[in-house]
Amino acid sequence: MPIIKRLSDNLINKIAAGEVIERPASIVKELLENSIDAKSTKIKIELKNGGSDLIRISDNGIGMEKEDAILSLERHTTSKISSDNDLFSIKSLGFRGEALASIASISKLNIITRAKNSDIANEIYVEGGNIKNISDAGAPFGTMITIRDIFYNVPARKKFLKSVRTELGHISDVIMNMALCYPSIQFILHHNDRILKNFSSSENIKNRISDIIGYNFYDKLKKINYDFEETSIEGWISSPEISKNSANNYIFVNGRNIRDKTIYHAIFEGYKGSLMKGQYPIVLLFIKIPNNEVDINVHPSKAEVRFFNQNAIHSAVVKAIRNGVISANNKPWNQEPVQEVINKFDANSSKLNSWDIKTQKIPKINDIKEDYSKNIEIDLAFNDTLKNMESNKNNNKIINNDSYINNDNHIKENKNRYQNDITDQNNLTLNNENIINKKTQDLNANENPNINNKFNFRELLPVGQINNTYIVCESKKGMVLIDQHAAHERILFEKIKTSLHSSKIASQNLLIPEIIEVNLKHIDLMLNIIPKLEKVGILIEHFGGNSFAIKSKPDILSHKNIQPLIFEFIENTSKTSLNVEKFLDECIEIMACHGAIRAGQKLHEKEITTLLTQLNETQKPFQCPHGRPTTIEWNFSDLEKRFKRKT
Repeated sequence: MPIIKRLSDNLINKIAAGEVIERPASIVKELLENSIDAKSTKIKIELKNGGSDLIRISDNGIGMEKEDAILSLERHTTSKISSDNDLFSIKSLGFRGEALASIASISKLNIITRAKNSDIANEIYVEGGNIKNISDAGAPFGTMITIRDIFYNVPARKKFLKSVRTELGHISDVIMNMALCYPSIQFILHHNDRILKNFSSSENIKNRISDIIGYNFYDKLKKINYDFEETSIEGWISSPEISKNSANNYIFVNGRNIRDKTIYHAIFEGYKGSLMKGQYPIVLLFIKIPNNEVDINVHPSKAEVRFFNQNAIHSAVVKAIRNGVISANNKPWNQEPVQEVINKFDANSSKLNSWDIKTQKIPKINDIKEDYSKNIEIDLAFNDTLKNMESNKNNNKIINNDSYINNDNHIKENKNRYQNDITDQNNLTLNNENIINKKTQDLNANENPNINNKFNFRELLPVGQINNTYIVCESKKGMVLIDQHAAHERILFEKIKTSLHSSKIASQNLLIPEIIEVNLKHIDLMLNIIPKLEKVGILIEHFGGNSFAIKSKPDILSHKNIQPLIFEFIENTSKTSLNVEKFLDECIEIMACHGAIRAGQKLHEKEITTLLTQLNETQKPFQCPHGRPTTIEWNFSDLEKRFKRKT
């Protein structure tokens, strides 16, 4: 008896479905592509329970005759290609000719379609890949496809479906990408009989971009254009200051949303030197390239492409992004070498009056000449919101000193590159790595409620600030540097947490509610976290669609723009499912970060003294809530060795 057997058509279709249909979003993508290819101007998407129970796509496209509708349910049937030349010069979105057959094999599918020149519609019902009924029907021009009970006959696949929120999020991504690329088409999304979003048709892509990523973000995007040979790149990018902690790339090639490592790499190459580690820009790129210069037939779901001149595309994207970043920043692209940054830091440090280590003659902070443009009074009590602070407009211009002050990650990543240069510098900031780590470890080892018995911040004598970011102090043993933002974060974090455990966090109502628009896929998430946010003093109400009204915010953030904080909540929560306690801890960390003194802010002597006093009262004064050190200490013995006063 032969071992090799011919598979049944039904099993073949199920195998094909496994390649094409990964989840409900895959079905929505295939059907939307067909609707767009059918020249539709209005597409309606109806879902139930994240698409696992029902997906219905209705369009006003050209429709199909009965014979075409029947053929469309067979594998490898399509109207899009007919020769080898067509296959390597694809002009349409759908072309494989197996989507409907694959979908029908793992669901209960119903098609009602009417061609433009037909007087009557045709209805076909398919169950598990088998046609059960064909009949006439009354319907408008276009096509309506209804899919029920996805994977009902493939339970092994059905069990891998995620939560309703997760599946709806994937579908929302598909719809948003389609809507971005085809602004002239109206897309209406229903979920569980509720309209989630109505993307009105518009010939102006600005309106569609604003509708999807929000008007606040659109206003901060820079338009870019770059042409070479027969290829053009148009898009919008955010300045380096407007970044998020998750990727926000919308990449389209010839009207198709794609994932491509070459382009992703080019994006970050274009931003090289301008983004903090772990931050991602907002990028929308629309690339138009001759159809015969790109192969879209390399992935079952058509999500990846292959460029015939990959290096040229990479170079073009880098130049387009880089030119946009330069324009947005209004400064030269070239990043300063590490040594130049060090030299600048040395120059800034020299502005502080020097002192003699042996005689310990320390100048008072009032003797340090500083130019205050405003008389900044900062109350560091719990309900304080840093009233009358200077504008934060210079925040993003401050050199991120974390990159060369006790940043273990940075030191480890770059020590082979310039460790030898560092050790030769008379630079206290980049002191011997072992000394820094040892001192930090000694401080960390003292984390307990009785730590103040061993290290008293109130006994420190403030000397001044470096780069308006680090507070310089003298201790009994030597010199101490304090990161003012990290220190204030720790203070606020513990005070907010104490307040939360004892009672409701103090908040204030807004005279005029602030309206925010969230990403389409985050609407349900936002509705879910609203009750949790109320516990930390943030009252939000659903304003309709993807709009929400902020009605109150915590006293600690009364003079802060709370919208970035809300978006950060959403981004962090969307990555993982957090229980209430972990969610509140996450909220408190973010609130403390947003409410804390910023790097680059000048402080008065009284403000520094208050900060040190309150830091002394915390349980973990040597780390901010994110784990970064607040304090670095060098003893006099270390300093004298560095200055060759002793061996």
